[in-house]
Amino acid sequence: HLPGKLRPHHYRFAAKLIKKSAQEYEKQFGNKNFYVVFLPGWGNDIKSYLEELHINYLDYDKLLLYWQDKYRFAGDGHPRPLLYKILAEQLENDVLKK
Repeated sequence: HLPGKLRPHHYRFAAKLIKKSAQEYEKQFGNKNFYVVFLPGWGNDIKSYLEELHINYLDYDKLLLYWQDKYRFAGDGHPRPLLYKILAEQLENDVLKK
């Protein structure tokens, strides 16, 4: 979340960097199974820029209400193990569907 106010050119630049990562992934692994994962509670303002570049993503922003203490450590905002468990289960379900 730096700089404090993200603007369209920040998202566009980040999406281009992610696209390069996706291309490197494809070269190395020979498939297009590269995904960006949006974690709950952080929004997904970059989503439209990823869509423009045809980058796959899984949007978990609304999966749960992240700002509850059971999902994050108070004071620093880092996820608790319970959040990772829920995300891993959701990711497994979504990947196995594809």
